[in-house]
Amino acid sequence: MSKKIDDLPESDTEIDSRELQVLNTILNVKSEDPQEYSRLRFVFYATAIFFLLSLPFTDRIIELATPSATSWLILLAIKVIIFFMLYYIVVYSALSE
Repeated sequence: MSKKIDDLPESDTEIDSRELQVLNTILNVKSEDPQEYSRLRFVFYATAIFFLLSLPFTDRIIELATPSATSWLILLAIKVIIFFMLYYIVVYSALSE
């Protein structure tokens, strides 16, 4: 049903620039530009904030700080608000550099 790569037809002709551009578009090949690393850095920041908010001691700190965080849904809403506030602060402080 599926073919192996070795079974696919081969060609010895040179690839022109148009075919190479189409191939790069299909394979989503990007050059290494600084914006790509900037986006990756923001993903890392979001992951770190999410990780910190998902730790069990964070739940306890939030429950001690806000008495209304008795329900898991309220706790989740508070964590979402904290996540967005921290992410906003981190991203805009990183962009100002």
